[in-house]
Amino acid sequence: RFMTLAKDVVTYQEKWLKENGSTGHYFGNKTTYIDLALLGTLCAIRCTLKGMPEMLEPFNKKNAPLMNNVMTTMEKDSKLVKYMSTCQW
Repeated sequence: RFMTLAKDVVTYQEKWLKENGSTGHYFGNKTTYIDLALLGTLCAIRCTLKGMPEMLEPFNKKNAPLMNNVMTTMEKDSKLVKYMSTCQW
Protein backbone atom coordinates (compact mmCIF):
# COMPACT_ATOMS: atom_id res chain seq x y z
CA ARG A 1 0.00 0.00 0.00
CA PHE A 2 2.82 2.41 0.84
CA MET A 3 4.47 1.88 -2.54
CA THR A 4 1.24 2.62 -4.41
CA LEU A 5 0.67 5.80 -2.42
CA ALA A 6 4.31 6.88 -2.79
CA LYS A 7 4.20 6.42 -6.57
CA ASP A 8 0.95 8.40 -6.77
CA VAL A 9 2.44 11.24 -4.72
CA VAL A 10 5.55 11.33 -6.89
CA THR A 11 3.49 11.34 -10.10
CA TYR A 12 1.38 14.23 -8.82
CA GLN A 13 4.38 16.28 -7.61
CA GLU A 14 6.36 15.67 -10.80
CA LYS A 15 3.39 16.93 -12.82
CA TRP A 16 3.31 20.23 -10.90
CA LEU A 17 7.05 20.71 -11.19
CA LYS A 18 6.95 20.02 -14.93
CA GLU A 19 4.15 22.57 -15.38
CA ASN A 20 6.42 25.18 -13.79
CA GLY A 21 9.04 24.47 -16.42
CA SER A 22 11.29 22.19 -14.38
CA THR A 23 13.05 25.19 -12.81
CA GLY A 24 14.02 23.46 -9.57
CA HIS A 25 11.14 25.23 -7.81
CA TYR A 26 7.40 24.75 -7.58
CA PHE A 27 6.64 28.37 -8.43
CA GLY A 28 8.85 30.72 -10.42
CA ASN A 29 12.59 30.73 -9.86
CA LYS A 30 12.84 31.42 -6.13
CA THR A 31 12.59 29.22 -3.07
CA THR A 32 9.10 29.28 -1.58
CA TYR A 33 7.34 27.59 1.31
CA ILE A 34 6.33 24.63 -0.87
CA ASP A 35 9.96 24.00 -1.85
CA LEU A 36 10.85 23.94 1.85
CA ALA A 37 7.91 21.63 2.54
CA LEU A 38 9.22 19.18 -0.08
CA LEU A 39 12.68 19.39 1.47
CA GLY A 40 11.31 18.58 4.92
CA THR A 41 9.09 15.79 3.66
CA LEU A 42 11.79 14.07 1.61
CA CYS A 43 14.29 14.47 4.42
CA ALA A 44 11.88 12.81 6.87
CA ILE A 45 11.06 10.00 4.43
CA ARG A 46 14.69 9.32 3.55
CA CYS A 47 15.87 9.42 7.15
CA THR A 48 13.00 7.22 8.38
CA LEU A 49 13.37 4.61 5.62
CA LYS A 50 17.16 4.71 5.50
CA GLY A 51 17.58 0.96 6.01
CA MET A 52 14.90 0.02 3.47
CA PRO A 53 16.19 1.07 0.03
CA GLU A 54 13.31 -0.63 -1.79
CA MET A 55 10.87 1.66 0.01
CA LEU A 56 12.85 4.71 -1.14
CA GLU A 57 12.75 3.68 -4.79
CA PRO A 58 9.79 5.91 -5.76
CA PHE A 59 11.75 8.94 -4.53
CA ASN A 60 15.07 8.27 -6.28
CA LYS A 61 16.52 10.39 -9.09
CA LYS A 62 15.29 8.02 -11.78
CA ASN A 63 11.67 7.94 -10.61
CA ALA A 64 11.39 11.49 -9.25
CA PRO A 65 13.88 13.57 -11.26
CA LEU A 66 12.11 16.92 -10.83
CA MET A 67 11.61 16.46 -7.09
CA ASN A 68 15.30 15.66 -6.80
CA ASN A 69 16.07 18.71 -8.93
CA VAL A 70 14.35 20.84 -6.26
CA MET A 71 16.66 19.25 -3.67
CA THR A 72 19.73 19.96 -5.83
CA THR A 73 18.60 23.55 -6.35
CA MET A 74 18.09 24.03 -2.63
CA GLU A 75 21.51 22.52 -1.85
CA LYS A 76 23.01 25.35 -3.91
CA ASP A 77 20.95 28.09 -2.23
CA SER A 78 23.40 30.12 -0.14
CA LYS A 79 20.69 30.87 2.42
CA LEU A 80 20.04 27.15 3.01
CA VAL A 81 23.52 25.61 2.83
CA LYS A 82 24.05 25.49 6.59
CA TYR A 83 20.74 23.67 7.08
CA MET A 84 21.18 21.16 4.28
CA SER A 85 23.85 19.21 6.16
CA THR A 86 21.34 18.17 8.84
CA CYS A 87 19.77 15.48 6.65
CA GLN A 88 21.76 12.94 4.73
CA TRP A 89 20.25 12.11 1.33
